[in-house]
Amino acid sequence: MQYVIVIGIFQALLAIILLWQNKLRSNADNLLIMLMVCIAAHLSIKFVIFNFVQDQQVRQQMNTFIAYCYGPLLYLYALKRNNPSLIPASKWYVFIPVLIGFVGYTSITGVLIYAPADGYRLLHWYNEISFWTLVGSDLFFALSTLHLIRQDEHNKIKEKQLITRLAYCFLVISGLAFGFYIAGKYMGTQYVILSRSVVYSMLVYMCVLIIRHKYMTVQEVSPEKEQVLPQQAPAEMTLVAFEMQEPAADHILAVQRKHGLQEQAQQKIWADLERYLQQHKLFTDMDLSLDKLAAAMDISKYHLSETLNNHGNTTFYRYINEQRVHYAQEQIAYLHGQGISINMLSVALDSGFKAKSSFNRYFKELLGLTPTEYIRSLEQIAPPDGMLAVH
Repeated sequence: MQYVIVIGIFQALLAIILLWQNKLRSNADNLLIMLMVCIAAHLSIKFVIFNFVQDQQVRQQMNTFIAYCYGPLLYLYALKRNNPSLIPASKWYVFIPVLIGFVGYTSITGVLIYAPADGYRLLHWYNEISFWTLVGSDLFFALSTLHLIRQDEHNKIKEKQLITRLAYCFLVISGLAFGFYIAGKYMGTQYVILSRSVVYSMLVYMCVLIIRHKYMTVQEVSPEKEQVLPQQAPAEMTLVAFEMQEPAADHILAVQRKHGLQEQAQQKIWADLERYLQQHKLFTDMDLSLDKLAAAMDISKYHLSETLNNHGNTTFYRYINEQRVHYAQEQIAYLHGQGISINMLSVALDSGFKAKSSFNRYFKELLGLTPTEYIRSLEQIAPPDGMLAVH
């Protein structure tokens, strides 16, 4: 079993590193990183127990509270992929079992150290309660995730496959754990050890799934994207580079560049883009890039860039910042109307800007007013119901 644990720790750490360094990492991927951190911590605790704790009852039966994190993190990942504007912290209540499990785990550990006789009795009840609640938690969140992902029409097929496979892993873990639990009751503790080995192997398999999906296949291109004409790609890639480095030259390049898409196709992409951003608020992602947006919409990034430049007469970053400013404008108007104190830094960050200075600059450029001046204009139209403070 120790070999399985060591391999699992290595795979989890490898997945964390690869996900963290991935240039296309989204905010949703941070939840996968947290899942891998939990797996690494879980297996590390077990490694310490199996190598440094001599008590056989603790080695074989003491469930780790970290396992309560797995189901909620997968469910939140599916939610975040479906709705990029979701703030995972707003679903804090899904981690209440983790907190309760932590209190129980540390309490039992303390009792075992200072009063072993009483500790063994409590350990029995702790294992019984934690086993059934862990199985129930995995089943609930796995089924909820599968239900959510089947209703989601926006995620890419491969993303759905990853989430679906991870959910089925938890279902398999729950089923096997239940089977081995029954077998252990009637046939001996060797089935408890076998059960844990299988569970740890499944955790290793989940790490491999995530690495394979997020790293090994990140460069794969769908058949629709491969239809881009070879002679168009270099010009469009040059255009994308200029979007990042010389925004002022974009219009000149767009005029000089020969259109690769018909106007009707560009109109459709533009309409899809507007609708997708309104539904998912993807512009609130501070690290949003042309690659990320095209991948989320499952279209060619070259076609998206061409549509923005030729049909929209704008660049990717300018277009996204316009969306952010309009979103911030709506938030400020809403908060002002409710008489709620407005923190401009919070509004800027929530809208997708990385700094208040860039938020102020783009706001002034697009609306002709600074955020503070905009609030004053709102006060002249309709004073707020309550006291208003601007930070």
